[in-house]
Amino acid sequence: MPIDISLIKSSLRLFGIHRDDVRQRFYEILCSESPQLDYDLSESDKKALTDIFDESLSVIVRQFHTPDRLEASLLRLGAKYQGDWMRPEYSSFFRDAFMSALEEVLGFEWSQSVYEAWDEAIGMGLLIIQRAWETTPAVADA
Repeated sequence: MPIDISLIKSSLRLFGIHRDDVRQRFYEILCSESPQLDYDLSESDKKALTDIFDESLSVIVRQFHTPDRLEASLLRLGAKYQGDWMRPEYSSFFRDAFMSALEEVLGFEWSQSVYEAWDEAIGMGLLIIQRAWETTPAVADA
C-alpha cells in the first residue's frame, strides 16, 4: 500500500508545535519499555537519536516523491549516526515508542489512516537507515 504523504504533511504542523513534547514522551516510552536500552544510551547517544529522527522525518517528507534522493539521503543519515547504540534490534523499540508518543501528542488529530501513513514512512526510513548501519564500517571513537 503506498504511503499517503498528505496525511503526514497535514499532521506535521501539530508535530512541529509539540516536537519537544513528542521527543520527551518518546524517551519516556522508550526507556520504560526497554530499561536496558535506557542504560545503554548516553546523553550524546540520546542527542544523536533525536537528531536522526528529526532529520529523517524532514527528509522523508521533503524527498518522498523522489525515491532515489530519499534513499540516498537516508543512507547518508544512517552512516552519519552509526554507533554502538544503533543496533538493528532496537529499531522496533524506536518505532513503537515514536508512534505511541506521536499518537498521544496529536490526540484528536490521530486516526487509523494517519497511523498507517506514519508507520509506513517510519518503517521505510528505518529499513533504509539499517541498511546503512549494516554496510558502512563503524568509525572508532577518537
